Amino acid sequence: MTRFFYLSILFAFLTSCGYQLNDQAKQWIPYKAGDVLVFQSNNDKVDTIFITDVEQYFEGKNEIFKVNCNFIDHDLYSQKRVDTIYSWLMAITAWENGKAVLSINLNTRNARFAPFNAKPITKLDSLPRSSIDISNNNHKDVLTIEPDTNSLTDSAYLHDSLYVSKILWSKSGGLTRYELKNRKITWTLKKKYSLNKSIAESGAGH
Repeated sequence: MTRFFYLSILFAFLTSCGYQLNDQAKQWIPYKAGDVLVFQSNNDKVDTIFITDVEQYFEGKNEIFKVNCNFIDHDLYSQKRVDTIYSWLMAITAWENGKAVLSINLNTRNARFAPFNAKPITKLDSLPRSSIDISNNNHKDVLTIEPDTNSLTDSAYLHDSLYVSKILWSKSGGLTRYELKNRKITWTLKKKYSLNKSIAESGAGH
């Protein structure tokens, strides 16, 4: 009880002194713990991302919401499960004067999106949007995001067969599609569901 009390005091102190995310910035977090993202490529391969949790913490004075995940790693050719990669998919970081930046991290056995410098939310909100149909859902708030190739210090990324040249990101739905440059492979979100909701519905049926 005492430890919880002191942790509460510490959190209250940090939130009063630090930079916090406003509601507008939090709208860019489309995931919850237990979400499952199933992607299918245009050559009929399947990859799955499990959202494990949405972590809230302070790094210095900056409040951060980070979406952690597991990438289920499959062999590129046999599609047999190889390993589970523990990583994170996106993060929103608060800055001064109510500003915030978005970071995207997509780095799996079959795809690498890099380098990508954090982008101000205000800049992303000003970009043109497109519409895309994913799993019978029409997303009208889709942005095209490309890596920051001008910041490359090593051209190896440009010659990497797993290099991601484009991401389609929905403000309300998150990662919807990504394209590999050299292999001309496109991965599209085919299904998004909540593992927690499935478990709850299964339990209610007994």
